Amino acid sequence: MACPAAPVHYQRDPLRTTLTNVLGTLHCLELARRQGVGRVLIASSSEVYGEPEVHPQWEGYRGSVSTTGPRACYDESKRLAETLATTYFALYRTPVKIIRPFNVYGPGQRIDDGRIVPDLMQAALKRQPIVLYSDGRATRSLCYVRDAVAAMLRLLLSDHDGEAFNVGNDEEEIAMGALAERMADVAAPPRLAVEYRASADHHYTTDSPQRRCPNLDKLRRATGWQPEVGLDDGLGRTLQSYRELEAAVGR
Repeated sequence: MACPAAPVHYQRDPLRTTLTNVLGTLHCLELARRQGVGRVLIASSSEVYGEPEVHPQWEGYRGSVSTTGPRACYDESKRLAETLATTYFALYRTPVKIIRPFNVYGPGQRIDDGRIVPDLMQAALKRQPIVLYSDGRATRSLCYVRDAVAAMLRLLLSDHDGEAFNVGNDEEEIAMGALAERMADVAAPPRLAVEYRASADHHYTTDSPQRRCPNLDKLRRATGWQPEVGLDDGLGRTLQSYRELEAAVGR
């Protein structure tokens, strides 16, 4: 989890992004092998599926990923990190599990993260219009951080070494336009306006998946885990956490 996951951040230094995911993972796995570590959890990403042709995405789907586009430094290095993990398991029986998080959000996420939920929170805190730099039709399935952490811990303590698991929330796949409208309601009163604008970054939507939703059957069978926090509740909790942080620092 050492690599930034927001395109606005990881695209600033694509070489460093690639090396962080590849060499960082290699060093962790080699240390685990040398020290005889009992459990290792490698954080991959739902981005390994690229622009998927299968919905929802399941762990056996190989994805449709560009090797040369603006997101390739992140997407492809995460895929190679998975290869390293499974290779260490095959060669050395290193007890490693792989997780593929799907759009995790919640308290503690940096407000300048650059992804959709922090951007929505900034608008709500500043009482400004919610701005989307796309047509709003792309979908995501958002997972509240407490649910994601619970799934990760269950997997870490399981015996499913050498395997990859989706981690997310499959109960609601929502378009970004609808998410903005939902946030406008959560932040009310008064209700915030939602605006659509063109991004100054001409690569803003390049290779950005139009649909993203996990198949969680494998995770449920392995751990009995189930997401508990719904979208409205999660957005409300997250907004409250930012408000409390603002009050604490006296802004």
